[in-house]
Amino acid sequence: MANSISLDVVRAKALSKRLGNLEPKVWRKPMRKAMSREMKGVRSQMRAKVPKRSGRLRRSIGTQSWFIERNRGALDIFVRTGPTFRGSGRKRGFPAHFVELGTKHSSAKPFVKPVFDTVKATLPAKFTAALRAIIGL
Repeated sequence: MANSISLDVVRAKALSKRLGNLEPKVWRKPMRKAMSREMKGVRSQMRAKVPKRSGRLRRSIGTQSWFIERNRGALDIFVRTGPTFRGSGRKRGFPAHFVELGTKHSSAKPFVKPVFDTVKATLPAKFTAALRAIIGL
């Protein structure tokens, strides 16, 4: 999906100044954990909206987080919540896009977009608060 939330802490002067003084190793892991913790509510809302058939799609909804270090020391942290398409067995949520968008044989039963629309305004503030708590502001 093309929907995403971008949180730019460069504009927040106090945060960026404090982050500039800290080594990324000090705050990247706690920040990843904090962001993943905030996404637990999103994950549970998505699971609640999935139409129940076998339960496999519901179990496939998870949260992954990772980071990428860029040039000049910049660090990007990513958190993704939604159905996973990798793996096999109970963790595989291959039919997610058919359920979300519908097909010519069945109507759409969206479970990702409605949840995303309800939380996208509040998540940046939660992530900023988590970052403030981590670096001590």
